[in-house]
Amino acid sequence: MTRTELKTARDNFEMRSKYIKEATLAGLSTKEESTADQEKRIARLLKPHNYNEFFDYYFGVNTPTPLADAPCAKFHQSSYVKVYKDPFIVQFRRWFRGAAKSIHTNVGNMLHLKQNDLLYFALLIGRNEKAAKLLLGDIQAHLQNNERIIKDFGVQMQHGSWEGGQFETNDGRNFLGLGLNQPFRGLRVGQYRPDFASVDDCEDRKEAKNAELIQEKVEKITGDLKKAFHLHRGRLIIPNNYIVKNGLNDQLLEKFKGSSHLHVQTVNLRNKDGSPSWNERYTPQMVDDIDADTDYYTSQREDYNNPIEEGKLFKREWIRFRKVPKNVKWSAFIGFWDSS
Repeated sequence: MTRTELKTARDNFEMRSKYIKEATLAGLSTKEESTADQEKRIARLLKPHNYNEFFDYYFGVNTPTPLADAPCAKFHQSSYVKVYKDPFIVQFRRWFRGAAKSIHTNVGNMLHLKQNDLLYFALLIGRNEKAAKLLLGDIQAHLQNNERIIKDFGVQMQHGSWEGGQFETNDGRNFLGLGLNQPFRGLRVGQYRPDFASVDDCEDRKEAKNAELIQEKVEKITGDLKKAFHLHRGRLIIPNNYIVKNGLNDQLLEKFKGSSHLHVQTVNLRNKDGSPSWNERYTPQMVDDIDADTDYYTSQREDYNNPIEEGKLFKREWIRFRKVPKNVKWSAFIGFWDSS
């Protein structure tokens, strides 16, 4: 990260921190709640089947000044319940662009696991070191400034910072940001080995053309990272919509396809019946507008997890369809393929 990029990142972090503090502080001082009521509310929110309510209370629309623009979706809830229940899950979150993959995986899920004593050493893995530090900044901004979290769980930050790529909380939990191009082997902080890892948006269409590079990254995740996990738990989440074939997503899925802990969740912008999959946020008209304003190939990759590429010889609009005549015997079919 260059000096200019670091200054910009620091300024953004400070602005985000100020907004989080003000948004979550509002209402706390005037809200009357006994200690017993507070403990009862916290216990309810920490149940896995109440994850969406947990997220909306600490991060989302139920704060006085909303930090999110819509309530959570059903798929946010269902995906997390599987993460909560399976300590060795390998979950592919193939959610459409705009489905809040990062904020749920790297902030909401991690805090819920942490406060349930199911997370001690979390890894946030980005495409590179810069991306990883920015991801780390998202969770630090809340742990350090979210007054609702501080009121319910105490002051969080102990030492370290997203700028240095690592920090520790007062309850001894460690958060480390690494780029996929950095070394993973031998990861350990004191007695703790990693027990949660998010490989966030690490897919790249250009890199997918380099089979050797993809293989190297796959082996780092399945070998260096997966084998570094804690003996009794090691949750691996891959939040990345399906934008290219034979890339990191496909190769990782191939490696894990025999695992009983594998879970692939594909969420497109629309359900099969055409309705918005996140109907708490998107209206049918909004979805229609997104489709209309996006070219077909980009839309298929980013919104519908269908990584097709525009053909160089045959384009989609050139293809003509005709009804096949009935009661006709064919002596041969001739096909011409773009073998390049």
